[in-house]
Amino acid sequence: MPLVVIGIISCIRSWKNPDARFLIFWLLTYGIPASLTVENIPHGLRAATAIPLYEILSAIGIYCACGWLRSLAGWKRRMGLLGAWLFAVCAAANVYIFFHHYVYRYPVYAAHSWDYGWREAMEYAISVENDYDHVVLTVLSVGTPTMYPPFYLRYDPAEYQRSKLGKSKYQFVTPEVMPGLFTTLKGRTLYLVREQELRGIPPLKIIRFPDGRIAFKIIERVN
Repeated sequence: MPLVVIGIISCIRSWKNPDARFLIFWLLTYGIPASLTVENIPHGLRAATAIPLYEILSAIGIYCACGWLRSLAGWKRRMGLLGAWLFAVCAAANVYIFFHHYVYRYPVYAAHSWDYGWREAMEYAISVENDYDHVVLTVLSVGTPTMYPPFYLRYDPAEYQRSKLGKSKYQFVTPEVMPGLFTTLKGRTLYLVREQELRGIPPLKIIRFPDGRIAFKIIERVN
């Protein structure tokens, strides 16, 4: 953040430069589109367009700080270099903390936000699909992840655009429809459902999130 502040100050001082004016304009306006949305607020991806901006401002801050250090002499230069080294050590520690969090902690607590379990569920369904008349997958009413089955099935994109898997045994239903379909759908059916669905029915297989919670229950039904 100190480097970003230095970068902003540098852009303001270089106002006659069109690149500097563009960066300031970017800084003042990038949040407007996110402010006009109402769904899932706050949401980090709403302001993702600012990521390059802060990287650029930080790089400008590094450039300006290095130029300022070169202009010093004597004890001021030594103190400046000592401060730069301390800053570099703190920055390195921050990078280490970030990557430790990103590699070890984030995949555990954020797995549910990234649709964890679809690959494992689809791989199992594909391995046994010949034993069933239907494979029913539960999807959400909002943000339906219907791209996963055709992706893991390696379904022809042109055929998918025409039929939406209509000629296959795979079906997508919302949680509201699932209970009625479970009792009425004829034949041997494999259900891939979430933890809160079809309670009390022993599953064939359970797919868990890294933190141990249930991502998918795989249930067999013969009507």
